[in-house]
Parts: sequence; structure tokens; C-alpha cells
Amino acid sequence: MKEVLSKKDSKYDYILEPGDVISVPKINNLVSISGAIGFKHINESQFTVSSPYHNGKRAGFYIRKYGGGYDMKAKKKEVYVVSSNGKVKETWLFGLMKPKIQTGDKIIVDYKVKSAKKMKQKNPVNWNNIIENTTVKITGLLTLLILANNVFTN
Repeated sequence: MKEVLSKKDSKYDYILEPGDVISVPKINNLVSISGAIGFKHINESQFTVSSPYHNGKRAGFYIRKYGGGYDMKAKKKEVYVVSSNGKVKETWLFGLMKPKIQTGDKIIVDYKVKSAKKMKQKNPVNWNNIIENTTVKITGLLTLLILANNVFTN
């Protein structure tokens, strides 16, 4: 506004025509937190938490103070912030520096992805099959040794 009033030919000096509408959006003074946060263990019916805005705070502050901390399945190094204008900010410096928060931002904590190797390890070992297969193979070898011994000794 100062630039419009100080310069007559400012690029911000808009000319309004009849029928033009000026809309001023409401300020959203809340920050929402969702994803792999501990709050869902406290309140299972709600997966998003809204918290008041604190000037100059980073995403980690909101996650710890209002989100119930990180979930066990959370990728702490992958925290995203979606601004009200659609811009996405992410964690930097090897996951140590979380993005700074502005009013109306949405904080999203990513989940860990289960790898195929870990999923295979969760299958329990079937000891019955292992013992059965080993016993069959040992019996076959011993039978072969006894037969070979009887053939060559006679």
C-alpha cells in the first residue's frame, strides 16, 4: 500500500471497474498435523490435529507439542509442509532441520515403507519341515552306505 501511495505509476496501482470484486481471505491462524504422529493412538477417530500458530517455530515443535510426537512407523527425516499457497517444503540437512511453519500450513509426517526383505523375514520358520527333510536325507544316505557296504564285502 505504501508503494501505491508513494508512486503514481506503481505496478500495484490497480484500476477498478464497475462490477469488480475485491475479496480478502480470512487468516487461518491454525496449523494442521497429520500422518505418522502419536495423536491417533490417543484419539483413534481423528487422524489430523489442528493447533494454534506459534511465530518462528519449526515443524518438529508442532509434532512434539500438539501431535503426540512421532509414531513408531514414522520416517522422522521425511516431514513435509504444505503451505496455504500450495508450495511444499521438506526437511533438509539429512533430516535434522524441519521446515519453518507459517499460518495455515499443513504438516505431514511420512510413514516408513516395509521392504520385501523385511516382510519375508516375518514368515515364521517351519522347523517341522526342516527336521523332516533332514531326517529323510540322512536315512537315504545311511541306507545307501549300508547297501554299498554289503555289496563290496560279499
